[in-house]
Amino acid sequence: MAGYLPAEGQRQIWGKGADVLISASFRPSGSASAGGTGWTLSGHWHYLSGITYADWALVCFAPNGEGARYAAIPVSELHIVDDWSTLGMRGTGSHSVQLNEVFVPQHRTFLKQDLWGGKARAVAGPCYQVSPVDGDPPLFAGVALGAARAAIDLWTSRWRDFRPDSEMGIAYARSLAELDAASLLLERACRASDTGLLSVIDTGRNGRDSSLAIEYILTAIGRIFRLSGSQAHFDQSPALRHWRDVQTLASHVALRQDLNFSQYTKGLWQSQESVDPRAA
Repeated sequence: MAGYLPAEGQRQIWGKGADVLISASFRPSGSASAGGTGWTLSGHWHYLSGITYADWALVCFAPNGEGARYAAIPVSELHIVDDWSTLGMRGTGSHSVQLNEVFVPQHRTFLKQDLWGGKARAVAGPCYQVSPVDGDPPLFAGVALGAARAAIDLWTSRWRDFRPDSEMGIAYARSLAELDAASLLLERACRASDTGLLSVIDTGRNGRDSSLAIEYILTAIGRIFRLSGSQAHFDQSPALRHWRDVQTLASHVALRQDLNFSQYTKGLWQSQESVDPRAA
């Protein structure tokens, strides 16, 4: 995301080296007052993953009468609010931040529409042509897939001293098949994103396939968790942690089936309607 900043802003972030940790909040929040060559920001921003380890934060704000923008803020200029107490994904540390009249110059901001349209102005390359709408769904579903695979490995590690019965064997085979199907869907989505600019249909398919993949993942890990016995329900159980993480990931807006399925169908129909049948 920070690669969408103007060149001067990028130099300020990476001028001393490439190993800079950056956290971000996607949704517009807080207040902004224009003045001089930038804006003064105040308010509360949510869900900045890894913020306690970050050097910079990217926050989204909406100036009056202008398009929403992202601003790069040094972590030393903000207050971290310790409020990430969640069912799952606890390790991301996605705390909120509070800004109190922090000035950000224009060269440390960029338009939200540039990011969401995959139109970087100061850099070139496929990774700067992909909108979060294209890349986020397989990203979140891919993490859930990893957690579900870890849950299966943990579950089957108990089988070393005995042969699984028919119920266990069927559950194992079905769950692996569901995760394999999810993996194939997500791999295609990632390959599409790696090419750069995606068509409306490709974007819709990425969301559609990721939503279906998370359904397979939820089904598989739910089955595994139910068969893991009472020991899986203790607070420190790795099986419980994997299950919690998948539940939290599956609730992300990027994976909502009602949005992604309808968006895919809408894009497909619009594409078909735009074709002149006389040119066929």
